[in-house]
Amino acid sequence: LDNCDVLRLVSVDGDKRRICLVSQKNWEEGDRLELEERKMKDEHLTSCLIAFLRSQPLRSCQVDEFMEAYHNLPINLGAPKKNALPARGDFVRFVKRNPKMFGYNQQMLEISLKDEDAV
Repeated sequence: LDNCDVLRLVSVDGDKRRICLVSQKNWEEGDRLELEERKMKDEHLTSCLIAFLRSQPLRSCQVDEFMEAYHNLPINLGAPKKNALPARGDFVRFVKRNPKMFGYNQQMLEISLKDEDAV
C-alpha cells in the first residue's frame, strides 16, 4: 500500500483481504454487527415474502406485485424504516440466493414459493 501510514492490509478468513484505517481498532466488531444487521433484514424479508406468497392463490406473484404490497403487509405496519425494501435488482438477487425456498421465473418476472417442507 502506498499510504501505509493511513491504511493497512489485513487478512480475513484466511484467503480474503481487507483494507482498513490504521487508526481503526474495532473493525472486526463493526463487521460482526453489520453481518448481524444484514441477517436480520434478510430474515425479515424472507418472512414477508413467504407470508405474502402463502396468501396468493397459486403461491406465486409478479416481482412488482410484491414490491407494491410490501409496505402494507401486516408484519410491516408500524415497523421502523430499517426494514425498507431493497431496490428491485437487489430484491431479485435476494430471491435467487434462496432457491430452496423460492422459485424465480426470469421471463415472467415471477416469484413462487417452493414446497412447504423446504420452508
